[in-house]
Amino acid sequence: MGSKEIIPPARAPRKRKPYQRSRKGCGNCKLRSVKCDETKPQCLKCNVYGVVCNYASTIADLQAPTQGVETWKLSNQTNGYKRLSKMPLEPLLQIAINCGTGASSFTLNDRCVDLMEQFRVTTLRSLGGPKFVDLGERLLAKYAVQYPFFAHTILAATALHERYLKSPRATTQTPSEFFHQNQSIKLFNEALSRPIEQDARDPLWATAGFLGIVTFSSFDATSPEEAWPLKPNDPSDLDWLRMSSGKMAVWNLTDPLRPDSMFLEAAQEYAQVFSPIPDRGIVGVDPQLAEICELDATSTISNPYFAVVHVLARQRSLEYDMSTKGRWLNFLHHMSQPFRAKLFEKDPRAMLLLALWYKRARKALWWIDRRATIETEAICIYLEKFCRDDIRIQSLMSRELKSERSVDPCQCSDEL
Repeated sequence: MGSKEIIPPARAPRKRKPYQRSRKGCGNCKLRSVKCDETKPQCLKCNVYGVVCNYASTIADLQAPTQGVETWKLSNQTNGYKRLSKMPLEPLLQIAINCGTGASSFTLNDRCVDLMEQFRVTTLRSLGGPKFVDLGERLLAKYAVQYPFFAHTILAATALHERYLKSPRATTQTPSEFFHQNQSIKLFNEALSRPIEQDARDPLWATAGFLGIVTFSSFDATSPEEAWPLKPNDPSDLDWLRMSSGKMAVWNLTDPLRPDSMFLEAAQEYAQVFSPIPDRGIVGVDPQLAEICELDATSTISNPYFAVVHVLARQRSLEYDMSTKGRWLNFLHHMSQPFRAKLFEKDPRAMLLLALWYKRARKALWWIDRRATIETEAICIYLEKFCRDDIRIQSLMSRELKSERSVDPCQCSDEL
């Protein structure tokens, strides 16, 4: 395929399949147009996305959990967060707090304070289980006021999550989201360009993690034609993939599992992300997928598809809950450099494997949902037009990805 630009012509409006709403599902799932699993009193979808399930009409749509949780208040006496006893949430103290010192410092205004509270109460709980939440709260308390790059990053991530909860398909960044994302990237790069301070290692790694989420979610396309791989080639294509590679460089710089790191207690969670794959063979692998990727009993990591195919095999039976979040990220960790190169080349097999991961992981990771939904459809259209004679790929797409499609392939132009 190379660097050939794919410029789709104008097309007639697509006919979308009607969404089958569950009559018994909760209001949040109906609002977000996702299938409710109807678990009571709290359905799995609402639990994963960090909102109160609203089977009852007395509960507002997309309401954050507020009862009986611990809250934090900014204190100008402690220059940070002060932990309070369990109590219902209330607005944070309306005071101005200076974040950092020198040229990079800024004032946490009312909006920033509100976003930090949302981060702790809602966003953190949508990203991981109790251990992750506790770690995130302590990172917030210790570093948010001291390191502006970290503060801007959590503010950007929370503004992003807030927009997603209000409108999962919204593409326009809010002013808060845009400002804090740009500031976080600028200050983060500046911090990495200097010798790394010992005390800055944990906030630097935390910033890399949240910036990875923000970068993955930065997605402007509203249709498959506007998305990779269908849209014209652009230097920004697959920026999230470059960010993923950059995160590992920060990992090596900061060593998050060193003895004095706050992240050491999350070693088990990181073990999920980094869990190894078999040395060779195709035990447990879908035979059809093994054939497409030319894998057999003698195959090893020398095959660029080997690692991610084994990850997909493990994820077929993976449950969607907070305890498995790290396992869904295992795919990103095992994308080798040769596999990444295949994606940049728009290699059909690499794109098919990415679409299969998108299909499964987007149900567990809200921050990939919009990109995964639209890029999966774009990949399917691309493969239908440029690999139409590959019966194996077409057969597997029909079996595995048909439910992800909202476009009739017969309506697609032959001149993509």
